[in-house]
Amino acid sequence: MEIRKPVLNKGILKKKTFTNISVTELEGVFIVGGSLENQNIEDIKIDTSALEDISFQSSKVKDIQCIDSTLTGANFAGASFEQTYFERVLITKSRFQGTQFMGCVVRDVMIEKSKCADVSFRFAKIKDVVFLGCDLENADFMGASMENVVFKDCSLRNS
Repeated sequence: MEIRKPVLNKGILKKKTFTNISVTELEGVFIVGGSLENQNIEDIKIDTSALEDISFQSSKVKDIQCIDSTLTGANFAGASFEQTYFERVLITKSRFQGTQFMGCVVRDVMIEKSKCADVSFRFAKIKDVVFLGCDLENADFMGASMENVVFKDCSLRNS
């Protein structure tokens, strides 16, 4: 199975700082480092961007749209996502322990070398997704609609 990956040229992306002010519209940006931990966040659009070492740990995120982007070293541990849409996203070396993606839409996404223990995709719509080298121990896919989902070299114990 082949997924449609984002095509990004980091050399032409605008370098920005990750702050509360710039968090609602991230288009064509390259951001390294930053935190929005333990916050209520709404209406975020991430489009054609590269984010590295960003933390949303323990945040409540509603109505996020992430398209044609890469997330590297992101920390979503304990975060809760509602009405979230991910399409053509590459997520690498990130932390999703205890994260909830309830009822979210995930299409053409690759998640690789990430810690996803206790993650919940309850009632999510997951299509054309590859999990590569991920720890998905105790992951919850109850009620999820899954089509063309691949788990390669993953731990799925008690999932």
